[in-house]
Amino acid sequence: MENYEPLSESASKIFNIKEIHKRYWKKFCDRFYKNFRFPEGTDWDYKKKFEYFCNSKIQGDEHSNYAQRFLQVNIDELKQLKECSEEFLEQKDGYDIVPELFIFVRKMRRLSAKLENDSRIISLVCPYGRDEGIDYTKFLITEKSSFLPKSKDWPTIRETIKSKACDRMLWEMMDSDFYSQSTNDTMITDDVEGNVIQYNPTDENIAFIVDEIFENQVYWYNESLKIYMSVCPTKGKGSEGNELMALLYRLFVSYCDSLKDIKDILDESPSPLKLVELQKERNHQIRHFGNNDYGEHWMACMTHENGIQNVAKYFMHHRDLSTDYKERDFFYTLDKICIIDDILQGYADKYGLNISYPDDWMKPSREAAEDEKETSKAQQVAKQNIIPDFVYEKIKSYQEGKTKPRDFMLPVRAAVEAGLMSRLTFEDYGATGLMNNQSDSSYYDYLKEDKIIYKIKEYQRILKDFKQLSNNDK
Repeated sequence: MENYEPLSESASKIFNIKEIHKRYWKKFCDRFYKNFRFPEGTDWDYKKKFEYFCNSKIQGDEHSNYAQRFLQVNIDELKQLKECSEEFLEQKDGYDIVPELFIFVRKMRRLSAKLENDSRIISLVCPYGRDEGIDYTKFLITEKSSFLPKSKDWPTIRETIKSKACDRMLWEMMDSDFYSQSTNDTMITDDVEGNVIQYNPTDENIAFIVDEIFENQVYWYNESLKIYMSVCPTKGKGSEGNELMALLYRLFVSYCDSLKDIKDILDESPSPLKLVELQKERNHQIRHFGNNDYGEHWMACMTHENGIQNVAKYFMHHRDLSTDYKERDFFYTLDKICIIDDILQGYADKYGLNISYPDDWMKPSREAAEDEKETSKAQQVAKQNIIPDFVYEKIKSYQEGKTKPRDFMLPVRAAVEAGLMSRLTFEDYGATGLMNNQSDSSYYDYLKEDKIIYKIKEYQRILKDFKQLSNNDK
């Protein structure tokens, strides 16, 4: 029976989707969480929202097109509204005109809201090939109506608002000032081009209001459609300035897309072989991942601080040379590798899987154990000879949970300045096990006596702590 083969240190960083979730959830949540239409309690913080999000993804997502999951507009709706507008303009019955107008305006407002939603999302994530080649101008609605000339026998406003239903519909379609002015059944004195006139607005033909409402609502609908047209991408168009958000969008919404296939692999083997087959699949998918242009770049960048920023720019800048399949394959494979390795490490229950792990599953192979043992011995000797144990532990405590070279080096510099350890060579320092992928140039730079960064309050606080440690040791 084979044992778990842990990923190398660099591969663990490359396929650590958990760290990305932890680091960028707030950014993603602020922009997109509401689009999931999840139930949300008043006391739900980011942690609670993340838990609900993960559970919903693990349980399954009914959507298949990961890059367009929050988009709502479809071509049929645009066509239908255009046809509806043309039918409405042919309306001849004045007694039915307000209910007909109300239905049309409701449809137009609903579609406008969808257009605004999609415009916001498209501008951020630039989904691949969204309705390429479609001429959206043909869905713009004629703004001018002409009911007044043909409304001779139509009811007045006064007659129309006698119906409580019609009155309510008009109120919902008009702004408050226009409604008040149009439905106020009193004589009004006005000055028009030097002529004083008296009139009652409710004596006006209902067509007067219908024309005004129609033209106003159509104008705003057309504006929504024009904005949508301006952001709707063509192949190769990038999400300028929003590259990271575009990448995060895809990373989060594609989370657990591979879970069904992983379950199938588990179902196809008896219990003792499940994990072995899963491990083979992980290794196979890693090789496959590296053959994808996006995957190759991801693997090259993700061992570096903020490497995901570089991946995001590469991803959006090279979409003209890509395909929808290649894009989807990249995110699917990344998801599959990360989840499989999570399961292999003993976290099957996180994904609702019941896996019986052999007692010795996590026991490293003899060769790996020997290598680890030798490395550990070398580091221990180096630590004891170069850095006192109490200083070593203090440095480790400050480095706990940190990832940036600056945060790793502040306590090291403080220990040197407090006289608790010498200014080590890069090689000696590396032997202590306190290294965090710093380059030698970065290491020596942070130990410079004139390094401005060490004047900051955080460093002074750490230095004070180490000087106190030095005094206690005397």
